[in-house]
Amino acid sequence: MPQQFEEVLQCLPPELSEAPELPEPEDGLSTYLPPIIERTGATWMVHYKGRTVSIKNSSGIPYLLHLLRYPYQEFHVLTLTAVCRGQVEGPRQGSTGDQLDAQAIASYKKRLLELEEEKAQLLVFHDLGKLESLEDEMEALKAELRSALGLSGRRRQTGRDSERARKTISKAISRVLIPLHESHPGLSRHLQRSVRLGTSMSYLPGKPVQWRCVG
Repeated sequence: MPQQFEEVLQCLPPELSEAPELPEPEDGLSTYLPPIIERTGATWMVHYKGRTVSIKNSSGIPYLLHLLRYPYQEFHVLTLTAVCRGQVEGPRQGSTGDQLDAQAIASYKKRLLELEEEKAQLLVFHDLGKLESLEDEMEALKAELRSALGLSGRRRQTGRDSERARKTISKAISRVLIPLHESHPGLSRHLQRSVRLGTSMSYLPGKPVQWRCVG
């Protein structure tokens, strides 16, 4: 089991951490439909090996979706952060240059203003489910800007950029995966083995898997 999931599994009962995958057909040929993850309102429906489960929308979903869309490709955490937020691509070496360039910083600030407006609307309608996910994104954006900007408001260099992003994304993805140990043990086991978390992240299934991601 990949080392990066040890901390997650420590939070689970022993019987869940060792849950087996669903069995393959006896003829050795998979007759399951291709896996699908699609958004339905405030939740995501995941269809994998003949079983469907729903997972709550959260800040970790965009990161996981991007990895599933591009199997066998590595993404530096700063690049993954920028891409998943619809910003320009970030640098691949966060410890040797500016964490964010001027265009990215402007885009982050613009997105924060948009989120503030969305938050005001959600408060009016008391939509607490979407509000939690929105606040997660806002806090992550603010953390990125605090890292990139000093007290003077100027861009700065820091050797902790990548580590901070790694922790943020790893925590967000782990929050998506933990409920799957109980709701879909087979999918949970597959993702534990295939999703690599670190300074560079990737989805490396043992056999080629083509996910259909909708939403």
